[in-house]
Amino acid sequence: MGLHAQCDQLNAMKHFRPRCDESLQRIGFALQDQAYDHVLKDEERMPSHFRDLCDYIARNPERRGLVEIDGFMKYAFTGCLVPGYPELKPFAPD
Repeated sequence: MGLHAQCDQLNAMKHFRPRCDESLQRIGFALQDQAYDHVLKDEERMPSHFRDLCDYIARNPERRGLVEIDGFMKYAFTGCLVPGYPELKPFAPD
């Protein structure tokens, strides 16, 4: 998760992406060619900034015209996996 000062998230992604993509290709999917990876700065890890970032990412299908405005929660491919919280449903009312 990059919580330690000596963590190298960019190097971690270089390791993770090819292995993840290989698994996805076996079931007919693949990661996009060029991901936009951004390591969060300390000020971007504040709760309000982090919520804004999550909202921005979740609304990508709206900006792409794949769903109507405020319809991102219904998009079939919207979701996430948070390490340590496999049952987390980010758009559940509670």
